[in-house]
Amino acid sequence: MVIIRPFLSDWATFQFKRFAVNNITLYSISDSELLFLQKNLYVPGAASLCQDHLGNSLVGLKAGERFTGGLYELVPQGLLDPSETFENALERELLEETGLSFNNLDCNQPTHMCWGEAYGDFMVVSRLRIKSGEEDKIQLSEEHDSLAFKTPDEIQSLNRYLLNPVSVHILESAGLRDK
Repeated sequence: MVIIRPFLSDWATFQFKRFAVNNITLYSISDSELLFLQKNLYVPGAASLCQDHLGNSLVGLKAGERFTGGLYELVPQGLLDPSETFENALERELLEETGLSFNNLDCNQPTHMCWGEAYGDFMVVSRLRIKSGEEDKIQLSEEHDSLAFKTPDEIQSLNRYLLNPVSVHILESAGLRDK
């Protein structure tokens, strides 16, 4: 049982089911729970800490014309489409933002959930690791002006106000940024 407290005032409880597909552990919520979230203005999303085999994190600079334009963010991440599961959303975002699929990964491990008012009300966060040699297959999408793997020192040196809030939380939770 996971208890989520979006907006720090309303409580919602959801049963997350754990299952495996192709040796990848995934989490999901039921269609009725997703419908409840969408009807009550809770916006679910999927986010990740995507790293190469050296432990460097994939960071994108959002394109200027977007809502969060000019901010850095961990890639991939995004909101769920109607009737989409968290794992489907993560794979779709991975493909849209990098051109990669789950087949290009060594690891896809859901780690925790986060919530906030700035970018989605809550997100299931996964740790992704790209297979060695697959980094060269990453393609830049229209969503970002740039994509780059950043070392832990480069991540730490980024101004927290130039990172989207979900990315700040993920990096702090992973110990890659000071709180």
